[in-house]
Amino acid sequence: VQAKCYQLLLSVFQHSNRALSTPYIHSLAPIVVEKLKAVERNRPASNIELLAVQEGIKVLETLVALGEEQNILGSQPESTLRSLPPDPILLPPAHNSQAPVIYPPRPPKVLGLQA
Repeated sequence: VQAKCYQLLLSVFQHSNRALSTPYIHSLAPIVVEKLKAVERNRPASNIELLAVQEGIKVLETLVALGEEQNILGSQPESTLRSLPPDPILLPPAHNSQAPVIYPPRPPKVLGLQA
């Protein structure tokens, strides 16, 4: 079950629409990291548990790649950045704005990955 949950997370984290995937990444990535840290204390006792850990590592590798991708984008010349549409999730709220701040919905809890 955990391996399937990690596979589902991987597909959500890799979604092409960053406005959809970013809240899930922010909410669930720390849980994935903690689950993988726990493996150091409780080694996998079966091939099924090992498969779940391997799927979790794939998720972590994807998160690192997404972070590197974001850092590369951040180091591009300013003209390139201006040509990209802004990501509303990453924009800070306008100062002295009367418009309400709209936050993305909280992602649902995923079974098997709760801290």
